[in-house]
Amino acid sequence: MKKTILGLLILTAGLFSLAAQEEADQALAGQETAAQAQEEAAPALTFEEALQAAVENNADIQIKKAAVQEARGRLLSAKAGTDFTIGADAAYNRKHTPYGNDPYYGANGIDDLQNDSINTSIWAQKTFSFGLRTKISAGINSALGKYKGSKGSDYNRIYGDEFTNRGTIALELSLPLFKSFKNAILANNIQAANDYCAQIEFDLLDTICKTLQNAAATYWEYHTAHRQVQHYEEILKNLQDRIESMDKLIAAGARTKNDLLSLQVNIISNERSLLSSKVKCNEIKLKLQQMMGTQEEIGIPEYDFPSINVEAFNIPALESVDNEFIEKTISKRPDILSMQKRLDYARANLVLAVAQGRPDLALNLSLGETGAVYGESVGGFFSSFFRNVNGANFGGGLSFSMSFPNNAKNGAVQSAEAQCTQASVQLNQAKQTLALQLRNTVFNLNNYKIQVQNANSALEMQKQLYANEQRRFNSGLITVDDMINQDKEFILAKNQYYQIMATFLQNIMQYKYFSGMLAEITNSGSNVLRKESLYSLQN
Repeated sequence: MKKTILGLLILTAGLFSLAAQEEADQALAGQETAAQAQEEAAPALTFEEALQAAVENNADIQIKKAAVQEARGRLLSAKAGTDFTIGADAAYNRKHTPYGNDPYYGANGIDDLQNDSINTSIWAQKTFSFGLRTKISAGINSALGKYKGSKGSDYNRIYGDEFTNRGTIALELSLPLFKSFKNAILANNIQAANDYCAQIEFDLLDTICKTLQNAAATYWEYHTAHRQVQHYEEILKNLQDRIESMDKLIAAGARTKNDLLSLQVNIISNERSLLSSKVKCNEIKLKLQQMMGTQEEIGIPEYDFPSINVEAFNIPALESVDNEFIEKTISKRPDILSMQKRLDYARANLVLAVAQGRPDLALNLSLGETGAVYGESVGGFFSSFFRNVNGANFGGGLSFSMSFPNNAKNGAVQSAEAQCTQASVQLNQAKQTLALQLRNTVFNLNNYKIQVQNANSALEMQKQLYANEQRRFNSGLITVDDMINQDKEFILAKNQYYQIMATFLQNIMQYKYFSGMLAEITNSGSNVLRKESLYSLQN
């Protein structure tokens, strides 16, 4: 008798504990009702929308875009050395020379001499990338001399003509013999800037691809978590339907009150699991919102997975991932192409460092004509550009300088060599890692393809088994514990299916990244996703 009373007390305490837990769970569920209603009111979130938003709003991508713009600016600055430049200049000079009692001028009554000169020229110059500097110019030099006689007489022209003009046309050439052609400073500066620009552009593409991978993985994680919430909601609905039919089954003697109590306890347990699933789902949703760069509520993920024929999905065989396959992949991998351009940039800087440290030996040449025009008008002054320019002039020379012991060159060369070594080691390591990544991803894809097919078949059979067992339960042929176990098996089968599908899709994304088929950049610098391969998740 005492044992019976004690058992009843323990059972009563357990029921009160379960009731308290149920009230707490219901309070927590009430707090989530508003957020759930807001989520369900928002349009369903598609895979494409999540990835597109992540690419458009990702801070790292925006920073990389700015870096690309800066690199292109550096390239333009490097090319500026080859710009065609034109210019003009003019100068006026006046010189007074007093003579006073000079034995010659003074004796002739000349107090002082005034010389006026005007020099003007127009020119054009260009430096070629292989080192040659050129300049062509046309100039006018005019001189007008006047003297002042004694007793303050007015100025008189020394020459009877109004103007005395001399026009010149000249071509100047300068070639640094040790710093031209292959070792030209300008050409190597442009090459280095080109390589750096390409490196940063590939960095941007790689950042886009990694953002896509991370956003896709989070989307499928959110998708799976939301499906798990739906699975528990479905089981709870089934449990409620069973409880509603228990009175009739108890009255008919097919069930007992303990069966009803067991179902009620199981409802509380599943509600607790449902709330835990909702918390996890909300955490993943916040993570996805951060990746998408939005504070607004996002909708639930699309109910089903994208249409994909798993059996027809073309996954390369593991043995086909040979050296030829890997070499083709290298030419498309943005991260490896970035490393290759980094190595090219380092090599260009090494050539530049060696060239800059060479002695300065420049060959300078000039060729031109000069002539004189005398006229009484301004037109005669400017005509010296075009006629009577017939006096040939030619000049040439060499200039040489060098430094000892040339520490600047030695330091720059050592630094450039070290950068080349670092870039080369990193590139080789990335190529070796690529082979492992490809083989591992291909191996995983082929295995997950089989798992997806098996999980799909298992889920279909589990659905049929679950429907049969529910009919048997309603007929009183199986116990409540048997039905509860079937609930667990059904949830497990559905969760496994969604988890395997999500993992398979993530591996597809990985394969597309490792094989360089995930995204591309247009010439305008905007981001373009390959929708035909990305969104459909097909080859």
